[in-house]
Amino acid sequence: MYASYHYLKILVPVLFFIPWLCSAQLRVVPKNDGLLVKEAGTNVLFYVTKDRSLAGKNARAHYIHPLFSMAGDTLTEDFPADHVHQRGIFWAWHQLYASGSRLGNSWLVKDFSWDVMSTQHEEYEDHITLHSTVLWKSYDPGNDIKNKVAVLKEQCSITLHKREPMYRVIDFHLRFEPLLDSVFIGGSGDTKGYGGFSARLKLPGKVKFVSTGGEVIPQTNSVQAGGWMDVQFSQNKEGIILVDSPSNPGFPNPWILREKNSMQNIKYPGRTPLKLRKDNPLILKYRLIVYQSPLEREIIEKLQHF
Repeated sequence: MYASYHYLKILVPVLFFIPWLCSAQLRVVPKNDGLLVKEAGTNVLFYVTKDRSLAGKNARAHYIHPLFSMAGDTLTEDFPADHVHQRGIFWAWHQLYASGSRLGNSWLVKDFSWDVMSTQHEEYEDHITLHSTVLWKSYDPGNDIKNKVAVLKEQCSITLHKREPMYRVIDFHLRFEPLLDSVFIGGSGDTKGYGGFSARLKLPGKVKFVSTGGEVIPQTNSVQAGGWMDVQFSQNKEGIILVDSPSNPGFPNPWILREKNSMQNIKYPGRTPLKLRKDNPLILKYRLIVYQSPLEREIIEKLQHF
């Protein structure tokens, strides 16, 4: 009798501890239109896998929204009134060519769509990775405006690392393979040349940009800075750091920065279109660091290498 009581005293705390341990791990919660990632009961991000639209227009999939702060607040915007085509964390280009023809505009979501063919995820003790295969589709370069064809195949991997006390790291590994002949991608055709990996953030009033050389002042066109950009929300000390991997072509790439009503963009390849090769797919890697208290520069520069 005493022995049973003794084991019961040990077992009961363990039974209470197991649910807490499980809830503290990163986990994926499937939803009708995407995948929600949670940690310790707090939302981390939502990966959109099926089209979302506004009154039937600007339908798009394959992006992150919401991205949540360490406290579980929404950091990103979707269908903002000033630029309804912008969406959370996304990557897209204005210029797309195949076989000598100009195709749809993935940045403006014009004559374009994303078909998320499959998703899967891998769960580990200290991180979780979402994998997806995505077909980028536009109208047939032979001027068949009724049917879209797959122009690019993307293999996308998003890795969410277990949170640290003051920050969380999220990695993006994007692999693009052309499916048609002579496929080119490029940014906007004006002097800004914006396009590529972007973040449409909810900017709470005044915002400050800091990179390797100190504070960066946004310009109409792109600015040259380091391989990372700290977007500081001055009102509450929270912020997000965008990192351009040193392995990316063109590193360090220019930045398009905006203090309000637009996205923040790591510009690649710029205004001049880049030809994609079937025998050597384009690989781009980016990192987001979401923090609840400003990070020391030494920590940021250590996290820049991945």
